[in-house]
Amino acid sequence: MKTYTYDISKLLLGVCLFLSLSTTVFAQEESITPTILKNHIDFLASDRLQGRKTPSPGLDTAASYIAHELQNLGINPLNGTYFHSLNLCRCGLGKQQHFELSTPSGKVVIPLKTGYIPFQTIGDTTIEGSLVFAGYGLSLPNLGYDDYSNVDVKGKIVVVLSHFPGETSDDDRAKQIEKSGKTSIDEKIATARSKGAIGLILLTNPKNHLLLKPQGHSWAALFKRAKEDSDPLMLKSDKKSFTAIHAGEETMKTLFGSKENLIKIQEKIDENFQSYSFELQGFTASIETSLHKRFIKADNVIGILEGNNPELKSQYLIIGAHYDHIGTMISDGKNSSDTIFNGADDNASGTAAVLAIARAFSRAEKLPERSVVFIFFAGEELGLLGSRSFVLDPPLPLDSIIAMLNFDMVCRGGYDTLYIGPEATNSALYLLAKEKAMSEGFRIVQQNRLSFGGSDHQPFLNNNIPALHFFTGLHADYHQVSDNPDRCDSVKASKVARLGWKLAWEIANSNINFADNSAEIKN
Repeated sequence: MKTYTYDISKLLLGVCLFLSLSTTVFAQEESITPTILKNHIDFLASDRLQGRKTPSPGLDTAASYIAHELQNLGINPLNGTYFHSLNLCRCGLGKQQHFELSTPSGKVVIPLKTGYIPFQTIGDTTIEGSLVFAGYGLSLPNLGYDDYSNVDVKGKIVVVLSHFPGETSDDDRAKQIEKSGKTSIDEKIATARSKGAIGLILLTNPKNHLLLKPQGHSWAALFKRAKEDSDPLMLKSDKKSFTAIHAGEETMKTLFGSKENLIKIQEKIDENFQSYSFELQGFTASIETSLHKRFIKADNVIGILEGNNPELKSQYLIIGAHYDHIGTMISDGKNSSDTIFNGADDNASGTAAVLAIARAFSRAEKLPERSVVFIFFAGEELGLLGSRSFVLDPPLPLDSIIAMLNFDMVCRGGYDTLYIGPEATNSALYLLAKEKAMSEGFRIVQQNRLSFGGSDHQPFLNNNIPALHFFTGLHADYHQVSDNPDRCDSVKASKVARLGWKLAWEIANSNINFADNSAEIKN
């Protein structure tokens, strides 16, 4: 039998610290009440805020409300301000657009709009290179199909067909390829980029489609009926532009001689689901694109509670939620018609939970050992713009963030159901959260991609920062005008907030380095 010896003074100090922290936790969780959560949700999801779209006056009103609440709680601004700009720009089509093919017979200039239209991934770039036909632009070796298996596209421009082989057939192979989730233009662009291509030309596959006109993105400059806000919102700090265009029948005839010739190539691929990729000898392309950028005001709201331990206060726990939603829709003319997407659960509830957790921290008898940062993200509904902006241009060192807790949609579902994930991100952080959740009476529901979705924890995971997402499940009111405060269970939301507070307090008062057990989770 192994025997142990103890330093009594250290043991007593540990017991006193545990009792002190426990007393603080139990006392402060009582300050997180359903009424507090309900009041926040009622304001943020009121008609006055018009659905909190990014950007909008309603979003700005919500940001001011959150900043005022933080100030009243004594939570300090970060670097002198509660408002941290996303550095968003509305990116319209610029004046410099040019697409030219060099062929064995001479040069052919393809006209904008009637001959080609850029996709929204473009930037201010000019590329020139040889052309490689890469079939449907798919790389699915696990399904026995790979258009890139026998061609080198590094530094070249790929020409690919829309959709997938066997598109109109009942072949199981076609169904498996379709189910892969890799057949969209965004995925084809990502695949081409990953293979080292410098650009992509998409052609509508002529075998299965009569309309071969280019569509690309619906740029306001090209279409009279397009609204200005149809132009994409982009982050100034996001340098992931990629030259991709949708070309029409003139390009098809120039490269392949005729539409019929390309159909024969398609049929050869579709017949046996075998790739047929090759370099287009004697052909090169030059593509110039540009964007007209207009600055858009939208802010993350950030507050900080600085830790009291000189050695640990430079480590940060992030507690976050997105406060934006999707705005309003056009009225159908009926007086009783509701046109406002109030977003009570999505995500006034998560915002309210983080404000409640901030309140508990502010009322604690002592400051936490580590610093705690409360972030309310804008632009989540448009592609995680707020959280992506934070990690691309961070106002504090990313390597000093020890964990991130994200609350998104936390007031629906059964009284005891809760999703926490992704489970694989970090065993120590997940197990700690799961243990506390179960001790609070939650039933942890197994996550899956369909039920979980993406949220603002993802950019942190992509930067190898341990992060968890707290979520109570999808429902029929998701992204509907019926997601109103009267559908929210403020008792459930307060229960999630109390769990978040207990977990956050323990993390903020420990010296655990969760990154030691972190696994990089992407997509």
